[in-house]
Amino acid sequence: AQLGELHIGGTVIPTSALAGPLRVGHDHLEHAKVFCTYALNDGGFDEDTADHEEELMRLFAMHESCYRFAAVVLNPTEFFERVLAAVQQLRPPVFMHGLVRYFDENSHHGVLGEHPGFYKRRHYQRQREHRILVELPDSAEPLVLEVGDLSDIVVLTSPDKLNAGLTIVTR
Repeated sequence: AQLGELHIGGTVIPTSALAGPLRVGHDHLEHAKVFCTYALNDGGFDEDTADHEEELMRLFAMHESCYRFAAVVLNPTEFFERVLAAVQQLRPPVFMHGLVRYFDENSHHGVLGEHPGFYKRRHYQRQREHRILVELPDSAEPLVLEVGDLSDIVVLTSPDKLNAGLTIVTR
């Protein structure tokens, strides 16, 4: 469904008079705890990779303007197993993780999708986010997950060192 007009008190505002995107939020996300990470993925890159190595390098490079430090997860499967084990101890009603999808805020109208906590305006696309979302409706406190020592699967570095060591091998 698309919004036809807004009624605020006795004033009617047609959607053509709106100056920008109108956000209608989901109350259940007010209590969501979200852990955001930079995701090194192709982001739907569908070109022949052998012909576009430079473009892929720009796509994969971590933007220094966004982050001061980088914790590189070398074994994502093990990382998520540890996170899931810690989350299961809390028995939350909702636990999800996945890549954020970016939408054009100037042309999109309607519902974003089944999981609105995984959508952001295209303006933020350079952040290339992966999110872990845990809903705890009765808690306003920050969520701390005890996942143990991660030094066996995580390397700490900086974005500039990560980018300097990044190479792409295509087949």
